[in-house]
Amino acid sequence: VFLNSFSNLIPVACIIVLGTFILGYFIFHILKQKKVKKREDIMYVLFGTFKNGNTAAALSIMFFGPAGAIPIAVRGLLTPFYFVFMEWMFKEHKKIVNK
Repeated sequence: VFLNSFSNLIPVACIIVLGTFILGYFIFHILKQKKVKKREDIMYVLFGTFKNGNTAAALSIMFFGPAGAIPIAVRGLLTPFYFVFMEWMFKEHKKIVNK
């Protein structure tokens, strides 16, 4: 699928980016506005973006068969980029917590 029909992966990747990167960014800024403790906001962002991923993967494979593994594979490829994004997002946070 990755090599033969790459254009089919673009909508899946867009949805995953919206569900992780954009949602994580919004959660982070809402928590910042609500003045949530600095040590808790990373946890909330991760739970808000990754908590149901494994359940969704299991249901996807169960209902759609092998084709249901495609979003899981795309998410697996995008996850390292999300962690780099979170490192960038929490750069200022890191300085405050380590004091």
